[in-house]
Amino acid sequence: MVNKVNILVRKICSFIKICKMKLDWNNDYRSCRKEMPEKEIKEISNYRILILAPHSDDEWVGCSQLLQNKKNEITVLNMDMEGGDSEELHKTRFEEMQNPSEKYGYSLIKISEDKVEFLSGYLESNVVDVIMVPCYFDWHPEHIEVMHILNQAAAKAGYQNRI
Repeated sequence: MVNKVNILVRKICSFIKICKMKLDWNNDYRSCRKEMPEKEIKEISNYRILILAPHSDDEWVGCSQLLQNKKNEITVLNMDMEGGDSEELHKTRFEEMQNPSEKYGYSLIKISEDKVEFLSGYLESNVVDVIMVPCYFDWHPEHIEVMHILNQAAAKAGYQNRI
């Protein structure tokens, strides 16, 4: 009986933590949107763009128009984060990620090793004009982790361009 009560208490605490996290994210999102003026989007061309994708499909959610536009040199770094997928589904989603990279002609690299070390080495040995990442005000823990990885790697590599 005590074990069942402990389990119930942990589930309630987890639920409250998730609710608080989503409420905090919602408040951050709203305050951010109030401060963001509308901007005219101009054509982006002749850039060397690096897209950090925590999960397969994140590159398309945020950068589909760039990926279809062949006026830029684009590399997508798949950060190889499972996002709650089973190992089999994770592998399948990565394989599905390869088809559009072949169709639209951008590079796709999967990072499985030390992500900070790999990314800082990439930034030191390649010219990158712009790095695209998930929205900084994001609730997903692995998207937030990508921000931390990028901050560490950029500092280590001395990267000074646009993020």
